[in-house]
Amino acid sequence: MALAAVALAPTVGVADLANVLLGLALICAGVPLGTVFQALVPDAMRGRVGGISSAVSSLAIPVTYAFVGVLGDAVGARGTYAIGASCLMVCALAAFSVRSVRRTHLPQQTSSCEAMTPF
Repeated sequence: MALAAVALAPTVGVADLANVLLGLALICAGVPLGTVFQALVPDAMRGRVGGISSAVSSLAIPVTYAFVGVLGDAVGARGTYAIGASCLMVCALAAFSVRSVRRTHLPQQTSSCEAMTPF
């Protein structure tokens, strides 16, 4: 919604505020993502999976900047934000159409503290 708000903003101030909200949303999304990563990736694979994830994320940044620059020249800043908002909405709808993504509980696991408690 923040991306769409930037695309539809009547003034730069409103666009700035929407960008702040977008940044806060990204921070808020990172916390549960890290938690799910730790809960679902086996301990023995966590370093490898984290390394691959980090490499892909690091590669995506310059590729995205190059693509967004070309797109911005072609359709303008508003159009670029509108396309980004549309793509994000399609991805969200596709993800939430999968039953396992909508599941709100993690698999039951015994914590190390519970395993060590004698009673």
